[in-house]
Amino acid sequence: SSGINAEWPLRPGILVVLAACSIGVESQSDAWTDVTLGVMIPYDLEAHPLQIRTDSELGSGELVSVEFYTSDETHITAIYLYFTSTPQYKIGFCTSTYTNFTTALPDEQDKVWTITKGDAALTILCNDVEVLNYLYTDGVSGGSSALCA
Repeated sequence: SSGINAEWPLRPGILVVLAACSIGVESQSDAWTDVTLGVMIPYDLEAHPLQIRTDSELGSGELVSVEFYTSDETHITAIYLYFTSTPQYKIGFCTSTYTNFTTALPDEQDKVWTITKGDAALTILCNDVEVLNYLYTDGVSGGSSALCA
């Protein structure tokens, strides 16, 4: 099942490219609304954290790709979660390769990933455990994303 919790006012968009996952925003409701993979969803990551729910097994080779666009549909970045035996991430235009998470992911197969765009860093929680605190200044030199230095 895939879904988005759309209780918040939503503006710039995200596009889920690959993987079966659910999408939502952090809210007081546990409701998730169906989404269609490959269809842009209006969403304002600067105003509200994004939550992605996955049930991929480590080592499955499955990939979650969430692409981010401005309100005029300019592609600005993507976040990739790669379910190899050692889970990895990549941030489009910021990291040049897939990188192992340095913090162990929770053991549960069902995971809720919370992505927060702060002023200085992109933070990813997995089941409420911080697994990435990516400082924008760590970006690839000359990276073209608005997130990277």
